[in-house]
Amino acid sequence: MNMEEVQKEVDRNYVAFQRMLPSILSQRGGQFALMKGGDCIAFFDTGRDAQIAGQTLYGEGKFSVQEVTQRVVDLGWYSRALS
Repeated sequence: MNMEEVQKEVDRNYVAFQRMLPSILSQRGGQFALMKGGDCIAFFDTGRDAQIAGQTLYGEGKFSVQEVTQRVVDLGWYSRALS
């Protein structure tokens, strides 16, 4: 994946995550969502676990991870690309 494709994947995942956040916050708060293609694939207790699962399932740069929280969290490239 080139950087433009990675950014498109991350943007699609972020928009989808923001839409679903209100409905998952009470049950999944503090967990990490593994996102792929605008879908939430699974939730994990740690960001590291989500990142390892994403790399194992999809390879570098083909997924993103978002923390389920109300506060704005900028994890840098970690939340954007994982590439």
